[in-house]
Amino acid sequence: MAARHDATLPGEPAPDTGPTGEPAPAAASTGEAHPTADDSGIPPAADDPGSPPVAGPPGIPPPPPPPGAPPSGPADGPPPRSRPPKPPGLREQARRTFEAGRGLVDAHIVLAKAELAVIAADLKQVLAQVGAAIALLLYVAVLVPVGTALFLGEWLFGSLGWGILHGALFSIAAAVALVLGALRISRTYLVGTLFLAILVGIAIGTVFGLAWPNAAYQAIGEAIAPTVDPAYRPLVVALAIWGAVLALVGLLAGARVGGVGGALGGFIGGAMAGAVIGAFTAISFILQVGVAIGIVATLILWPILAALALRGYDWEDLQRRFTPQASIDAAMETKAFVEARLPGRQGDEEDAA
Repeated sequence: MAARHDATLPGEPAPDTGPTGEPAPAAASTGEAHPTADDSGIPPAADDPGSPPVAGPPGIPPPPPPPGAPPSGPADGPPPRSRPPKPPGLREQARRTFEAGRGLVDAHIVLAKAELAVIAADLKQVLAQVGAAIALLLYVAVLVPVGTALFLGEWLFGSLGWGILHGALFSIAAAVALVLGALRISRTYLVGTLFLAILVGIAIGTVFGLAWPNAAYQAIGEAIAPTVDPAYRPLVVALAIWGAVLALVGLLAGARVGGVGGALGGFIGGAMAGAVIGAFTAISFILQVGVAIGIVATLILWPILAALALRGYDWEDLQRRFTPQASIDAAMETKAFVEARLPGRQGDEEDAA
């Protein structure tokens, strides 16, 4: 009978043997069950690969877990680490970037709207206050000349009416002078007509201020109508003289223009104009009123004399001033140059030649 050799693993202590060389039986008093080992002395592996290995004999480490089995550990140990999430793709990143950009733009738009609303409210208040200030300045710009004219009329001539009349006539005369200046009427001519109108106004103011017409009518009335009441004698003489003279002038002018009907109309119109002039000149004015009349005559005569320059005015020159003739000529030359070099144009010209 062949001798039996017990196989032992390297590094492991030899099992206890009895006197006959057989392994000693396990003590029953320990109460521990040991798995049986084959001839190699390694306990058989458990049927379940996931179950923990069965403890071997004392002093023998448990066999390693089979390949692919999760590591064993205490039940209350840390859970196994989860795998990191998959990073987002390019489309998802682009979508998130677009959403973030749109949110940023919306935030800026909301902020801009809020600021613009505040600015608009402040701007309305500023514009209202500035508009009120401009209106007040315009009021002053109107009040000062109008008030000055009225003050001078009352102070110098004894009536506000003279201030209104002088202010209106001065505005009209200045407007006419500005228009004539825009039409390039000579400034020397405008100043000359103003000087002539002032001389005429001084003469008229002197005549009426010294009541020369009234004195003349009074003298004529004493000579030809001494029986007329002296209080009405200048008026009667003035109406008779001016009415007769202007009626005759109107009769001749009307007859020359419109025949018999024109002569009749001219006669009636001349008589009415003579009555007005006679009644006005028969008044005995004081010096202040005479000066006011002279100013009125000046302000009426100046624009009339200045406007006489328009009789020979070259209106075509005015049109040339506001026509870009040089640009038009240059454009026409360029058009002709381009047309002369268009394809087919030279052939047409040669055929025509």
